[in-house]
Amino acid sequence: MKLSRPAGYAGALRSALLAGIAGLSAAGSPYAQEAPGIAINPNVFDVYLQSRLQRPAAQATPEEIEALRNELTDIYLLSNQPRAQELRESPRIAAQLELQSRAMLAQALATEFVAANQATDEEMRTLYDEQTAAPGREYKARHILVETQGEAIALIAELEGGADFA
Repeated sequence: MKLSRPAGYAGALRSALLAGIAGLSAAGSPYAQEAPGIAINPNVFDVYLQSRLQRPAAQATPEEIEALRNELTDIYLLSNQPRAQELRESPRIAAQLELQSRAMLAQALATEFVAANQATDEEMRTLYDEQTAAPGREYKARHILVETQGEAIALIAELEGGADFA
């Protein structure tokens, strides 16, 4: 399998990124710039930046922005290869893509629901009181501590022979 970049891509990308001449996106994000031949949605870049850095995109350093832009550009280049398009149609990859999409939608829906339906302090107190008022099972635990494994084996043999645990 041969993966290739568009002719002149590496030099053009380095020049554009280092010189800072790649235009800002229409959305005005200071992070999402377009590389030659690759149009990265600024929202996608911001989400990628935040997920990789685990902090707000606004806190990213210029070096981090450049490195992650290069990573995402490579992801776009690889995913646009003809073989990647063939893989997208395989039943297993199609199922994984659908599962990821549905999982993200379900998570977004659940997050939205929880945010819109915050429990009050009174509701939480009532639920707590209900759950703690019910009598629970109580257990009595007993154990024997000994210094050596040999003593433990001897005690086990005695107990299995009918000795009183107490």
